[in-house]
Amino acid sequence: MDGVESVVYNYFKNMDREKFEIHIMYHNEPVKECENLFKELECDLHKVTCKKENLWKAIKETYKIMKDNQIDIVHVHMSIMCFFYLIIAKIAGVKVRIAHSHLLEFPKGKMKNIVYEIYKKLNQWTANYYFACSEDAAKYVFQKKLPKVYIMKNAVNIEKFQYNEQIRKDLRKKFNIKDNEYVIGNIGRFTPQKNQDFIIELLRSIDLKKECLKLLLIGTGPKEEEIKEKIKEYNMETNVLLLGQKNDIEKYYQVMDLFLFPSTYEGLGMVTIEAQISGLKCIVSDVVPKETKITELIQYITLQENKEVWIEHILRCKKQSEIRYSHIKEAKDAGYDIKVEAKRLQNKYLEMIKER
Repeated sequence: MDGVESVVYNYFKNMDREKFEIHIMYHNEPVKECENLFKELECDLHKVTCKKENLWKAIKETYKIMKDNQIDIVHVHMSIMCFFYLIIAKIAGVKVRIAHSHLLEFPKGKMKNIVYEIYKKLNQWTANYYFACSEDAAKYVFQKKLPKVYIMKNAVNIEKFQYNEQIRKDLRKKFNIKDNEYVIGNIGRFTPQKNQDFIIELLRSIDLKKECLKLLLIGTGPKEEEIKEKIKEYNMETNVLLLGQKNDIEKYYQVMDLFLFPSTYEGLGMVTIEAQISGLKCIVSDVVPKETKITELIQYITLQENKEVWIEHILRCKKQSEIRYSHIKEAKDAGYDIKVEAKRLQNKYLEMIKER
């Protein structure tokens, strides 16, 4: 229940569902809690075969669902790979076909560059509407279609992320975090993209006991065991809290004093918005889109910079402790209020149907 799933859920939860019959198509086994949340919204869920497992079966199942349910709008959230399902939608006669980019860019080789350029052209040919989570994500996938791209922000219930002193005290007590300890936090899947290795290497170079530093990591993923091994190897077990997957992450921003986000690429980086709403200072890599700057709390540093520069910024933030408060108004002004943005998307859907 993170990333795209969370975005889709937040929007549908806050739309007038009397106006729509909603079908969710997916090919990975869902987390039960995530599945139940969509069922509570009375969405029809359809598990289809992954194209990598059986291409022909995936095509047949997808086509059948679209035809049998007389789908009017297909909204595909697979960034550079949207075209696969949009081709099927086009053949099935779906009127509104949306390609949605959640991707800024990621490392690739020369051959992949060529392949991805073909994918981008296929996206432009199969879709008749283009959505993106940010201007940068739009530029990467849609290029010449830019004037036609609808920016659908990864909006949230912003009140949920406002700073709460009592939650901070309760959770810090629960995790035995002392008043004088400074907590650095990161939220994200344990993958090369989210770059938790970099955080571990940074803190390895700091005298954690002297600086009274603790690290709080929330998430799971393929690199989790590798990260655990590094923590053990560097004798950092007493300074690192690994909390796994959390569906109430808004509470854990309250525990932190600084949010560290050294991603190698990002479509947006919604956690940086949430962190700022809760009044957290953020140090992030410069690949994170500048659209995330909704307050003066965030600073961007290139990953090519010496680790010493990152460490210097971390320790400077620690010394410059200030009175913390929420930044609800800034988030609303920047377009991240789900109550407003969901109605905007609802009207957009209805407008597209009328156009076709």
